[in-house]
Amino acid sequence: MTQKNMNCIDVSMPGTLLSVFKKKLIELIQTILSEINKRRNGYNKNKLDRTFSNAEKDISKWENNPNALLIEKERYIYVIDGLWATIYYNSIATFVGTIEATCKKWKVSKEEYKQIEPLLEKWGSKVIKIEENHEIGYQLFNDFRNDLKEFTEKYPHWFDDGSSMLELFDERIWNPIFKSNCEKVLLLTKRIEKILDKNKIKIKTMIDSDYSLITPFEFEDFIAELFKKMGYNTELTSKTGDYGIDVIAKDKNDVIAIQVKKYSKGNNVSNRDVQRLLGAMHLRTIKANKAILITTSDFTMQAKEQAKEAPIELWNGSYLNNIVEKYMQDYDK
Repeated sequence: MTQKNMNCIDVSMPGTLLSVFKKKLIELIQTILSEINKRRNGYNKNKLDRTFSNAEKDISKWENNPNALLIEKERYIYVIDGLWATIYYNSIATFVGTIEATCKKWKVSKEEYKQIEPLLEKWGSKVIKIEENHEIGYQLFNDFRNDLKEFTEKYPHWFDDGSSMLELFDERIWNPIFKSNCEKVLLLTKRIEKILDKNKIKIKTMIDSDYSLITPFEFEDFIAELFKKMGYNTELTSKTGDYGIDVIAKDKNDVIAIQVKKYSKGNNVSNRDVQRLLGAMHLRTIKANKAILITTSDFTMQAKEQAKEAPIELWNGSYLNNIVEKYMQDYDK
C-alpha cells in the first residue's frame, strides 16, 4: 500500500489535525472489527471451522481406535500444525485489515502514516504466505508481536485514550477473537495426549513427531522438567523480558542459562541466536557461568563456529532425544 493509495494530506499543525487519525481510528475499531467478524463467515472462518471439524472427526476416530493414531502419525501432526498456523496467520491478518480499513476510510497525515507504514507494508505482505506449520507460524507470530512491542515503546500512547498499538491487538483482536480458538486447540491436543498415554508411548511419539504435539511454552516446561530429572533446580523465566533465556538451571557448581528453539527439521538455528544467548547469560539478573542452546532441529555451520571456545553447549534434535530417552521415560504431564 502506497502513500498515494492512502490519500495522505500534509498537516503543519502537529497539535491539532495531527491527531485526527488516532481519534478516528479508536472510534472505528469496533465498527471495523464487526465488519471483519462478518467477513470471517467467508473464506478464513470457513477454513478454520473446517480444520476444527476435521480435527474433531480424526480425534474421535483415534479415541475409538488408539492404534490408528500410530499408523496415521503424519496426519495428527498435520492436524495440530494446521490449527495453530491458521490461528496465528488470521490474527495478524485481522490486525492489518483493521488498520488498513481505517486508513482507507479516513485521510491520514503524512507524519501519521509514516509512523505506521512499516507495520502495514511488512505484515500486509507476510500474512499472504501461509504455511501449515506450527513452528513457522509461531515464530512469525512472535516476530509480529515483537514489532508491535517496538512500535509501542516508540509510541506508547498512540491512541488519544492513552492505549497503545499492542493493547489494541491484545484487547480488541487476540483476546476476544482468537484466544478461545487457542484454548480449543489445547483441548484437542490434550485429547490426543490421552490417547498416547493409553498406548504408553508418549515419549517415543513426542520424539518421533519432533514435539509437535506440545506448544512452545509447554516445550519450555518440558525442558525445565528434563533438567530437574538431571539433578538441577530449575526456574522458568517470564514469558516477556527474558532476553531470550527460557530456563535457568542451577546446581552447586553451575548456573546455566538455557534457551530452547522448537523448530521443524531444516529450520536451523543461526549464529545470531548463539550471540544473543552469550550476551544474555551475563545480565545481572541471570549471572550464569554457562549457557545451553537447545533445538529440535540443528545448527548452521556459522552457529557451530560461533560456539567454539565459548561457554555454551549446542544441543541439536538428535542429542536432545538421547537425553530425553535417558531421563524422561516416566514423564507423565
